[in-house]
Amino acid sequence: MQVKLEEDSLAELAYQSRLGLFASVMTDGPELLKDALHWALAQPDDPPEPEEGMQKRRTDYRILTTFGQSLKKCGDELFGTVAKPRSEENSPEIKILLLDPLCELSRLREGELKDNNLDIKLGLMQIFSALRDNKHVDHSLIPADLGDGDVNAYARTIQDLGKDVNVFLRFYQTMPSGISYFFKDLLIKGFTPFRVASKQSVWDIIVNHLDRDDDRYDHFSREFDRMWTDGSYTDPGGAPPSGYNIFISHTFPRGEDQHLREAGMIRLQELRSLIESWMPAPESDRARATSVVYLSADDYRNQDWTLRLPSEMRQASIQIMILEEGQDQLSEYQAMELGHFWVGNKAIIPLQIGSRSIDSEVLRAKSPVHWSGHTSDQTAMRALRERIFEALKKTPGATVFDN
Repeated sequence: MQVKLEEDSLAELAYQSRLGLFASVMTDGPELLKDALHWALAQPDDPPEPEEGMQKRRTDYRILTTFGQSLKKCGDELFGTVAKPRSEENSPEIKILLLDPLCELSRLREGELKDNNLDIKLGLMQIFSALRDNKHVDHSLIPADLGDGDVNAYARTIQDLGKDVNVFLRFYQTMPSGISYFFKDLLIKGFTPFRVASKQSVWDIIVNHLDRDDDRYDHFSREFDRMWTDGSYTDPGGAPPSGYNIFISHTFPRGEDQHLREAGMIRLQELRSLIESWMPAPESDRARATSVVYLSADDYRNQDWTLRLPSEMRQASIQIMILEEGQDQLSEYQAMELGHFWVGNKAIIPLQIGSRSIDSEVLRAKSPVHWSGHTSDQTAMRALRERIFEALKKTPGATVFDN
């Protein structure tokens, strides 16, 4: 099915659609994206203010995809000529979300499509090649040895070149609803069927109905914005700039005393709230440092927590290990946690209640912070805060404002 998008106005497309869905087609994905870009370029870059009750027309471009190779027929034009200097009036913002090539999801998808020659490095090279041909970028930022570079090298070069022309690249590790190409008020929605490349599957052409905010376009638009704000980061293999950053580990070595367990959990909740209060509020992208603290539950017999634990540890950059008063040996699970953070060369901060020495050379070498067990212990909490911020400043991708 061939769709002549460039011949119809937004109002005409919206009139012919139902809840934003204009058509579902089986066609060449890259060719469809090229047509969609040409449709978007025919729309105004400086639309008038909307009437009351209407949305303002979009002027930006947002891309959520897996490897980026579907851009091969429109990328040169999008990044090479559509992208304009930030200082220029009506310079469109272009945001790109690619699947992190170092995450497990990427490995699985590449395995499914091993016969399709899909590689995120090729996608990054296509974006870089188009940006390199943009006359407005600073070509002195291109490393001389980039040709031998890995995905990180290409990603950072794209990010450096893109700053001047409003092109922004980030990565994600979560499972989106599919792939999405927003060209102003037009969305080309693709899917990721098992063992089939998206470009060979069905495509939905979705139109933004300006007189409502609950159609298909708005639904997927909000998904993109959530992923960009809350689930993306700038370095492949890195961690999100907010959340999942500090892992508090504790155990209760004195048996099954329910009173002690409840008191310990209250203490940990208070500590969690205090640490969160030290972190900057995410008022802007740049200030999205570390803001969420996860607690390690003592009851590892709970299957759900046992399944969550590896993920929580993997996404954390700092471990605070609480050592209860009288505890001289690590529990089985504390030893496992400690091993993960130590092997990963991540920050470990022992927080020891009481003065009894722990039977762990690794923890003793980390200079435990001695704590009374109360958050009102200002000396211990000040020392803990300094250790956390010192560790965060060494964490790739974390922006820390020590206020």
